[in-house]
Amino acid sequence: MAAGRPPFLTARKVRAMDAAVVVWIVVWVLLGVFIGRAIWDVGRIADPVIRNANGLSDTAQGFERLGSLPLVGGALGDLVGGVTGAADTTRAEAQAVKDRIEAVGLAAGLLIALTPVLVALIFYVPVRLPWRRDVRAIRAALARDPRDPRLQRYLAERALESLPYDRLLALSDEPWRDMETGQAGRLAAVELERLGLAPRR
Repeated sequence: MAAGRPPFLTARKVRAMDAAVVVWIVVWVLLGVFIGRAIWDVGRIADPVIRNANGLSDTAQGFERLGSLPLVGGALGDLVGGVTGAADTTRAEAQAVKDRIEAVGLAAGLLIALTPVLVALIFYVPVRLPWRRDVRAIRAALARDPRDPRLQRYLAERALESLPYDRLLALSDEPWRDMETGQAGRLAAVELERLGLAPRR
């Protein structure tokens, strides 16, 4: 059988698979966003440390003005410098922890969201694209001349290739003879129905 039209596919099944793939993608993207955001939010534990370090640094800078006082100025200046250095180090380390947690959250969210999506597309696109090209080509041929005998014969032959034996006999006692005598309209109509191209009644 020619590529792009496996007999198990029908227009209804393709629409159902499209819907299933869309739901699969949406679910995993939402899950990735949720988990990534949850991990990202863990980084907020560093915010109080950063705020406290900023407050301590601001307070120490206020005490720097007392550095010019006699007797206590020198000792106070050394103490303020030590406090400021410790506050800056604490703030930098807390910010680094927060940045790492946010990076992990972003990476986890992308991994959770994209991996199942890519797997689904890798397996689905090779089936879906040939089907789409096939249906588009038949639709274009129908638009040019729906009664073209070559097209009718081609569609009938496809039906012969894909239909189960009992369904063939339900359509005609001699489907192969119908092909030879040019009476293959019912077979062609069944193939158009499978493709979702049958005219609406």
